[in-house]
Amino acid sequence: MNQALIDIQNITKYYNKRITLNDLSFTVHKGEICGLVGENGAGKTTLIRIIAGLIKSDGGVIDKSKIKNLSCIIESPAFYPNLSAYDNLKYHMLRLGFPKSNKKIDEILNLVGLK
Repeated sequence: MNQALIDIQNITKYYNKRITLNDLSFTVHKGEICGLVGENGAGKTTLIRIIAGLIKSDGGVIDKSKIKNLSCIIESPAFYPNLSAYDNLKYHMLRLGFPKSNKKIDEILNLVGLK
């Protein structure tokens, strides 16, 4: 079996005493493709936010130590429409503690065809 990239054990999340994620556990191994499927309000975005470190769970453990870099854009993206793609990337890279590197931003923009 391939190495576990993300190991999620017993994740629980409440919003105003309403349970959103209840004792959720699963593992994603290297080479696997994983999808989250569920109706509106099922907790998909909440789980992604927890995995990405944007919010904290109310219980459980996530081991993502084997992942070098993890990022996501969700339905309420954290980008500023009045800034260019370059300036948005620069802002978030600095905010997340990445080294100040215009070269890396250029590489990312080239990768997605925006440079």
